[in-house]
This record gives sequence, structure tokens and C-alpha cells, in this order.
Amino acid sequence: MPKSIAEIILHADELAEACENFDMEKARPLSPEESLVMHAAVERGISDEDIMNAFTEARASGASWDQIGKALGISPQSAHLKYSALLDQ
Repeated sequence: MPKSIAEIILHADELAEACENFDMEKARPLSPEESLVMHAAVERGISDEDIMNAFTEARASGASWDQIGKALGISPQSAHLKYSALLDQ
């Protein structure tokens, strides 16, 4: 399962195909433990989306990579590597 928006974008065709070909009759209910893991993954995805939206707005407003890196607790280089490619999408 993808863990971030970047991974979802990278695997968009594969995910779309999985959704289109999903067979409800072959599905099984999730255990409580599996449900907790799924919930955590969804929450992480929402958090990643919130970070991406804030990042995009910050860059559009002129925030530097240094400022963004400090806000995320990472280096400017790490911020640039992680998020710059997503600006073009």
C-alpha cells in the first residue's frame, strides 16, 4: 500500500487498475488489527496531503527551501528532494 501522496502519484495507474478490477465477492472482512493498520495508513495519507497543500502554498508565497526544511524539521536539501518534483504535477 502506498504510504504518501508521492507514492500514490507514482503508482496511479496500478492503483486505478486495482480499483477497477476489485471483486467484492473475493473480498474478506478485515480483522480488528487490520482495520487499525488501515486506519493508520489513511490518517497518514491525510496528514501527507495536508503537508503537501501547506508546502505548495508556502512555495507559492515565496517561502525558501531553508524555511520549509526548518518547519518540517529536515534540511533544506531534504525538503527540496522530497517535495520539488511534486510541484510540477
